[in-house]
Amino acid sequence: MIRKVFVFLVILFAMLIVIGMLLPNKLLVERSVRIAASPITIFRMLDDFDAYSQWSPWHDETMNYETLGSEQGVGAILNWQSDRKGDGQIEIIEASEYKKISMRMGFADQGSVNTYFLLEPSDRGTLLRWQYELDLDKIENPFYRLTGRYMALLMDDWVAADFDRGLKRIKALLENS
Repeated sequence: MIRKVFVFLVILFAMLIVIGMLLPNKLLVERSVRIAASPITIFRMLDDFDAYSQWSPWHDETMNYETLGSEQGVGAILNWQSDRKGDGQIEIIEASEYKKISMRMGFADQGSVNTYFLLEPSDRGTLLRWQYELDLDKIENPFYRLTGRYMALLMDDWVAADFDRGLKRIKALLENS
């Protein structure tokens, strides 16, 4: 009986590995909002870490922030420490004036992800799109790489709610000021 249970568990474990390897290795989550403000105004706010705590969906009152170098533009880095949300870092890695801002977010020992803000002018302001991209093949730890493929199935729901909250804050800050 014990042998049958052991064989069953080995087969189940092997199936989980094979299925995990067949799951998508890339994740892209995107949310958008139309804001009654110019791309210039939105770009300036997102390109400046001074305003980050006002719109970030992950901000909490226990966070301590520290900027390294400039507070804005390519190369600007914002570190945070939080008892509730953990430690991390965000860096602006690309800034195409008034069109796109790319950021790399790192979460302590969990690796990093890239997020993008894409700004598209429209007749009623700007369409702001926020994207989250993760290449699971770039995760060094093979266990995290495999389990990440399963977690990616849920990430759209998890990240999307945060993005929606952040985009609402950006919209409120710019339209109510």
